[in-house]
Amino acid sequence: IENQVSAQGKKVIILGGGDTGADCLGTALRQGATSIHQLELLPRPPQERNPNNPWPQWPVVFRVSPAHAEAKEIYKGEVRDYCILTKKLIGEN
Repeated sequence: IENQVSAQGKKVIILGGGDTGADCLGTALRQGATSIHQLELLPRPPQERNPNNPWPQWPVVFRVSPAHAEAKEIYKGEVRDYCILTKKLIGEN
């Protein structure tokens, strides 16, 4: 496909988390990115639901998608950073 964007051989930064961030991570892994960093605006969620987050609210807890588990194994560590306010990206290519 002409002008197709690929992560192959590139350093990848993913802005944001959730399901979409995990999908981006999985795609970058499959395409062969040399490094991946996922930047999340919010703090790292707790392991267990807090009392101020009762049912029926969506449980705000730390989750590990299959893509995150795979990335941790490939890159020998966590690819996510929390409490990052991205203001500007500069560089080329």
